[in-house]
Amino acid sequence: MVDLIAGIMPGVAAMKNVHPIFVHFPIALLNAFFIMELLGFLLRKEGMRNVASWMLYLGTLGAAAAVIAGLQAASTASHNEVVHAIMERHEGFGITVLVLSGLLSAWRLIVRGRFSVKAQLAHLAVAFITVAIMAFGADLGGMMVYKYGVGGSAVVQPEGHAHGGSMPMPMMEGEGGSMNHGDAHGQDAHDSALHHD
Repeated sequence: MVDLIAGIMPGVAAMKNVHPIFVHFPIALLNAFFIMELLGFLLRKEGMRNVASWMLYLGTLGAAAAVIAGLQAASTASHNEVVHAIMERHEGFGITVLVLSGLLSAWRLIVRGRFSVKAQLAHLAVAFITVAIMAFGADLGGMMVYKYGVGGSAVVQPEGHAHGGSMPMPMMEGEGGSMNHGDAHGQDAHDSALHHD
């Protein structure tokens, strides 16, 4: 089964965990929910608000899947103390988004969409807070991946690609962070030699 998945989707097979697969669903759906709900309120279009409801419900399910996968990933991904602090904040933001979107979903199901104007404004305010927190959480997730390399593997440039040379150059160490101190000095020496040629 693993070989079959690797043959069809090698990128998925190479993943250390499934968190990246699920995390984009709440980002897309909850942002779309907020925009659709806002437009439905401003334009007084009940149809838009009905669509927003389903986006909220599906986004909440996506947030639950992302949180579960994220907790599993946090326990298996190697990382240092700096990344651990970022990961804790990222985890807190993710759980907060799940709780708030769950409350919005429950609220919407209980009242069946029959909101007073004040209730609609309160609903929109909570929705805005939810997507704002989600944006901060996504930013921290991006920092862990792109700055510290969490969840990735060692990346090596093809031969002859870097500086016109033929020696492969390590781009990052992988899950523990950036290249180590010795590699950094070796890279500086390599760059200096090239500039003096």
